[in-house]
Amino acid sequence: MTSDRVTMLDGRAGEPRLLVRRAASSGPSVIYVHGATFPSALSVAYRFHGHSWMDDLHRRGFDVWAFDFAGYGGSDRPAWFSRSPAGGLPGGRAPSASRQLTRVVSHVLATTGRSQVSLVAHSWGTLVAGLYASAHQERLDRLVLFGPIARREAPGQPTASVPGWRLVSIADQLSRFVEDVPPGIRRF
Repeated sequence: MTSDRVTMLDGRAGEPRLLVRRAASSGPSVIYVHGATFPSALSVAYRFHGHSWMDDLHRRGFDVWAFDFAGYGGSDRPAWFSRSPAGGLPGGRAPSASRQLTRVVSHVLATTGRSQVSLVAHSWGTLVAGLYASAHQERLDRLVLFGPIARREAPGQPTASVPGWRLVSIADQLSRFVEDVPPGIRRF
Protein backbone atom coordinates (compact mmCIF):
# COMPACT_ATOMS: atom_id res chain seq x y z
CA MET A 1 0.00 0.00 0.00
CA THR A 2 1.37 3.41 -0.96
CA SER A 3 1.01 6.66 0.86
CA ASP A 4 -0.75 9.11 -1.46
CA ARG A 5 0.45 12.69 -1.33
CA VAL A 6 -2.49 15.04 -1.74
CA THR A 7 -2.07 18.69 -2.72
CA MET A 8 -4.26 21.47 -4.04
CA LEU A 9 -3.48 22.92 -7.45
CA ASP A 10 -4.25 26.62 -7.21
CA GLY A 11 -6.67 28.08 -9.71
CA ARG A 12 -5.99 31.12 -11.79
CA ALA A 13 -8.48 33.98 -11.79
CA GLY A 14 -11.97 32.51 -11.64
CA GLU A 15 -10.79 28.88 -11.74
CA PRO A 16 -11.42 26.49 -8.86
CA ARG A 17 -8.57 24.82 -7.00
CA LEU A 18 -8.15 21.14 -7.93
CA LEU A 19 -7.24 18.31 -5.59
CA VAL A 20 -4.29 16.35 -6.99
CA ARG A 21 -2.98 13.12 -5.51
CA ARG A 22 0.27 11.34 -6.28
CA ALA A 23 1.97 8.04 -5.58
CA ALA A 24 5.49 9.13 -6.55
CA SER A 25 7.93 6.95 -8.44
CA SER A 26 10.81 7.50 -10.85
CA GLY A 27 8.88 5.57 -13.52
CA PRO A 28 6.70 6.99 -16.30
CA SER A 29 3.98 9.41 -15.18
CA VAL A 30 0.36 8.26 -15.55
CA ILE A 31 -2.61 10.53 -14.85
CA TYR A 32 -5.96 8.91 -14.07
CA VAL A 33 -8.98 10.87 -15.39
CA HIS A 34 -12.15 9.93 -13.53
CA GLY A 35 -15.68 9.73 -14.91
CA ALA A 36 -18.84 11.65 -14.09
CA THR A 37 -19.83 9.70 -11.00
CA PHE A 38 -16.87 9.24 -8.66
CA PRO A 39 -13.84 11.38 -7.74
CA SER A 40 -10.37 9.87 -7.55
CA ALA A 41 -10.74 8.82 -3.88
CA LEU A 42 -13.71 6.62 -4.80
CA SER A 43 -12.26 5.26 -8.03
CA VAL A 44 -8.54 4.81 -8.70
CA ALA A 45 -7.53 5.43 -5.05
CA TYR A 46 -10.38 3.45 -3.43
CA ARG A 47 -8.92 0.60 -1.42
CA PHE A 48 -10.51 -2.83 -1.36
CA HIS A 49 -8.90 -4.93 1.38
CA GLY A 50 -6.22 -2.25 1.77
CA HIS A 51 -5.17 -2.08 -1.90
CA SER A 52 -6.21 0.31 -4.70
CA TRP A 53 -5.63 0.41 -8.42
CA MET A 54 -3.40 3.43 -7.79
CA ASP A 55 -1.34 1.28 -5.37
CA ASP A 56 -1.05 -1.44 -8.03
CA LEU A 57 0.15 0.96 -10.72
CA HIS A 58 2.67 2.44 -8.29
CA ARG A 59 3.90 -1.03 -7.28
CA ARG A 60 4.50 -1.72 -10.98
CA GLY A 61 6.81 1.30 -11.19
CA PHE A 62 4.54 4.08 -12.44
CA ASP A 63 4.54 7.63 -11.10
CA VAL A 64 0.76 7.75 -10.54
CA TRP A 65 -1.29 10.91 -10.46
CA ALA A 66 -5.02 11.45 -10.09
CA PHE A 67 -7.15 14.53 -9.59
CA ASP A 68 -10.71 15.58 -8.91
CA PHE A 69 -12.52 17.69 -11.46
CA ALA A 70 -14.04 20.89 -10.07
CA GLY A 71 -17.17 19.96 -8.11
CA TYR A 72 -15.87 16.48 -7.24
CA GLY A 73 -14.23 15.14 -4.10
CA GLY A 74 -11.73 17.55 -2.59
CA SER A 75 -11.66 20.11 -5.42
CA ASP A 76 -13.40 23.44 -5.13
CA ARG A 77 -16.93 23.81 -6.34
CA PRO A 78 -17.24 25.83 -9.55
CA ALA A 79 -19.42 28.97 -9.57
CA TRP A 80 -22.28 27.24 -11.45
CA PHE A 81 -22.51 24.63 -8.68
CA SER A 82 -24.13 27.01 -6.20
CA ARG A 83 -26.61 28.21 -8.83
CA SER A 84 -27.68 24.71 -9.91
CA PRO A 85 -29.84 22.72 -7.50
CA ALA A 86 -29.33 18.98 -7.14
CA GLY A 87 -31.25 17.42 -9.98
CA GLY A 88 -30.84 20.52 -12.14
CA LEU A 89 -29.03 20.64 -15.45
CA PRO A 90 -25.35 19.63 -15.46
CA GLY A 91 -22.97 22.58 -15.53
CA GLY A 92 -19.67 20.83 -16.22
CA ARG A 93 -18.90 20.18 -19.87
CA ALA A 94 -15.97 18.47 -21.60
CA PRO A 95 -14.29 21.70 -22.87
CA SER A 96 -14.22 23.15 -19.35
CA ALA A 97 -13.02 19.86 -17.88
CA SER A 98 -10.35 19.60 -20.60
CA ARG A 99 -8.97 22.96 -19.46
CA GLN A 100 -8.75 21.51 -15.94
CA LEU A 101 -6.90 18.47 -17.30
CA THR A 102 -4.55 20.85 -19.14
CA ARG A 103 -3.72 22.49 -15.80
CA VAL A 104 -3.05 19.11 -14.19
CA VAL A 105 -0.86 17.85 -17.06
CA SER A 106 1.14 21.10 -16.98
CA HIS A 107 1.60 20.68 -13.22
CA VAL A 108 2.76 17.06 -13.58
CA LEU A 109 5.21 17.93 -16.36
CA ALA A 110 6.60 20.88 -14.40
CA THR A 111 6.92 18.78 -11.23
CA THR A 112 8.59 15.80 -12.90
CA GLY A 113 10.62 17.61 -15.56
CA ARG A 114 9.27 15.21 -18.17
CA SER A 115 7.92 16.15 -21.58
CA GLN A 116 5.13 13.55 -21.75
CA VAL A 117 2.58 11.74 -19.62
CA SER A 118 0.16 8.90 -20.21
CA LEU A 119 -3.56 9.34 -19.57
CA VAL A 120 -5.83 6.55 -18.32
CA ALA A 121 -9.43 7.74 -18.58
CA HIS A 122 -12.71 6.15 -17.56
CA SER A 123 -16.29 6.68 -18.76
CA TRP A 124 -17.11 10.40 -19.07
CA GLY A 125 -13.42 11.15 -18.46
CA THR A 126 -12.70 9.56 -21.86
CA LEU A 127 -14.46 12.49 -23.55
CA VAL A 128 -12.27 14.93 -21.64
CA ALA A 129 -9.07 12.97 -22.28
CA GLY A 130 -9.89 12.59 -25.98
CA LEU A 131 -10.53 16.30 -26.32
CA TYR A 132 -7.26 17.04 -24.54
CA ALA A 133 -5.36 14.54 -26.71
CA SER A 134 -6.68 16.07 -29.91
CA ALA A 135 -5.07 19.38 -28.98
CA HIS A 136 -1.91 18.22 -27.17
CA GLN A 137 -0.57 15.10 -28.89
CA GLU A 138 3.01 16.14 -28.21
CA ARG A 139 2.47 15.93 -24.44
CA LEU A 140 1.16 12.35 -24.51
CA ASP A 141 3.04 9.10 -24.45
CA ARG A 142 -0.11 6.96 -24.32
CA LEU A 143 -3.86 7.42 -24.14
CA VAL A 144 -5.90 4.61 -22.58
CA LEU A 145 -9.71 4.80 -22.66
CA PHE A 146 -11.79 2.27 -20.75
CA GLY A 147 -15.54 2.20 -20.58
CA PRO A 148 -15.66 5.09 -23.07
CA ILE A 149 -18.82 6.99 -23.77
CA ALA A 150 -20.21 6.03 -27.16
CA ARG A 151 -23.34 7.08 -28.94
CA ARG A 152 -25.78 4.23 -29.30
CA GLU A 153 -28.79 4.33 -31.53
CA ALA A 154 -31.46 2.22 -29.88
CA PRO A 155 -34.94 2.78 -31.29
CA GLY A 156 -37.58 2.70 -28.58
CA GLN A 157 -35.09 3.20 -25.74
CA PRO A 158 -35.68 6.19 -23.47
CA THR A 159 -33.09 8.95 -23.42
CA ALA A 160 -31.08 8.97 -20.21
CA SER A 161 -31.39 11.99 -17.99
CA VAL A 162 -28.76 12.77 -15.38
CA PRO A 163 -28.90 15.35 -12.61
CA GLY A 164 -26.60 18.36 -12.57
CA TRP A 165 -24.93 16.95 -9.47
CA ARG A 166 -25.52 14.58 -6.59
CA LEU A 167 -23.70 13.39 -3.51
CA VAL A 168 -22.18 9.92 -3.80
CA SER A 169 -21.38 8.03 -0.61
CA ILE A 170 -18.99 5.13 -0.19
CA ALA A 171 -22.04 2.84 0.07
CA ASP A 172 -23.32 4.26 -3.27
CA GLN A 173 -19.93 3.62 -4.84
CA LEU A 174 -19.78 0.03 -3.62
CA SER A 175 -23.35 -0.66 -4.75
CA ARG A 176 -22.63 0.69 -8.23
CA PHE A 177 -19.35 -1.18 -8.41
CA VAL A 178 -20.96 -4.58 -7.79
CA GLU A 179 -24.36 -4.07 -9.44
CA ASP A 180 -23.42 -5.96 -12.60
CA VAL A 181 -21.46 -8.75 -10.93
CA PRO A 182 -23.22 -12.01 -11.86
CA PRO A 183 -24.92 -14.00 -9.07
CA GLY A 184 -22.63 -16.53 -7.43
CA ILE A 185 -19.46 -14.50 -8.00
CA ARG A 186 -17.67 -13.40 -4.81
CA ARG A 187 -18.08 -9.65 -4.44
CA PHE A 188 -15.79 -9.06 -1.41
